[in-house]
Amino acid sequence: MALQATMRSCQSRLTLLISGQRASAMAGDPLLWQTPEEENRGLEGFLQGLQALWRQSRPLQKKPKPRQGRRSRVDPFEAHADLIPQWLEAEADVGSQELLDRLIALDKERYGPQHKRTLQRRIRDWRVARVQLCLESAAQRSENKPEAREKVLPSVNQNG
Repeated sequence: MALQATMRSCQSRLTLLISGQRASAMAGDPLLWQTPEEENRGLEGFLQGLQALWRQSRPLQKKPKPRQGRRSRVDPFEAHADLIPQWLEAEADVGSQELLDRLIALDKERYGPQHKRTLQRRIRDWRVARVQLCLESAAQRSENKPEAREKVLPSVNQNG
């Protein structure tokens, strides 16, 4: 409210100033007349004042707190936390809906369709961890192998 009232007041002052300058220029009073550059400088100062006023009057926005790394809810799969990785080891390409159906068959009261997205995240994390493990083991194997020199032709690889 205060900002709007201030803006209206400034606008009316600016309007009076401009109309007064025009009237003075028409009347032939050269002392009160300003060049367009002078008017622009005055307008820029006015706009900077508005910007500062806006910064002072608007409410401060709270920054979101970063996650602390702890869970905010109880793990819904805690009872069968060891069973899910076993299923994934046995069948790596099994989908989240099939795993959720298996969990619902085990315990209908504990699991439901609302757990599908959480299960999808678990499966994604498990698969990412498996890929990283495979890449690390492949890198270790390639480091342990001595590099064999390929023979293109018998006479090409011989020295001399």
